[in-house]
Amino acid sequence: MRNHHCDDDKTWSGSIGPASIEIHEIPGVLKSRTCLLPMVTDFSVELNQLYKHYKNQILPLSGGLLDQPNAYAQAMSILETAWQTQQK
Repeated sequence: MRNHHCDDDKTWSGSIGPASIEIHEIPGVLKSRTCLLPMVTDFSVELNQLYKHYKNQILPLSGGLLDQPNAYAQAMSILETAWQTQQK
């Protein structure tokens, strides 16, 4: 098994603890010396699926973007930044 920078306390199998430098970044959101995979939840997967609809201008509630819950608008903004950064 390969060694990974999965967590701070080396509880994940194969984890060698945090890296000595920041290895992952979502600009304006976070920088991390460990793998971000443990942060992926069912809810974050669902938000990523909603982002695909958002890009096609299909919103969860009727009305425009300003009629959507603030948490939804913030999540879509974070995902937009992450996707734009990844494509550069």
